[in-house]
This record gives sequence, C-alpha cells and structure tokens, in this order.
Amino acid sequence: MQLTRKDIIDKLKEDGHELCIVTSRPDSGYDDLKGRIEKALKENEIHIDTIHTDAKDKGSYCKEHNFDLLIDDNIKQIESAKAHGIQAILFNKNDSYNDLQTTTWKELYNIIKELNK
Repeated sequence: MQLTRKDIIDKLKEDGHELCIVTSRPDSGYDDLKGRIEKALKENEIHIDTIHTDAKDKGSYCKEHNFDLLIDDNIKQIESAKAHGIQAILFNKNDSYNDLQTTTWKELYNIIKELNK
C-alpha cells in the first residue's frame, strides 16, 4: 500500500510534530487565502496546527517564530532558511543542490525521522 500525503502528515502529527503551513502569498491578495486553505484541509481531513501567510522571506519568518524546520519547493526559500540557522528540506529536484531534498512524501518522512534521532 502506497502512503499518501495525508498518511505522512498524520504520521508526523502522531510523532508529536507541530505542523504549520507558511506561504509567501498574502491572505488579502488571494480572496481569503487562509480561509480557503483551512477549508481544503478540513475537506481532506488533513490536520495542520497553524497557517501563516505573507511570509516573503521564509527563513527570517521561521527564525522569528522559532520554527526548527522548513520544507519548501523553492531553493531560494531553502537557502534563506539555512542562512538563518533553520534546518531545511527541498521538496523538489535540483541537481545543483547538495543537501537534503526529496520528491516523495515517504522519503520526506524518513528524512525528518532521521533528523530527529
């Protein structure tokens, strides 16, 4: 049986992780983005602790809010996180990036599990 995105998120919650969505998009500029995200999460029974919008520089945002890990598909946001002392996983494929990265939810879970040892 293949694990779904929801299965992995549920496992991370069971493991005691606090899960947050951090987007650079502003809530006001996207017709209640936060509300739309909350609705989609509820409809898909995905449990996220908080949603943060309008975080243009996610590295500084994570540092300011004491987040210890950023998972993002944008290499610039990953580099910003690392520059601010935040552990980061690129959820994308980039052959020129030589650090933690994956394109699958199962591997993402395994990387996080290893980081927490």
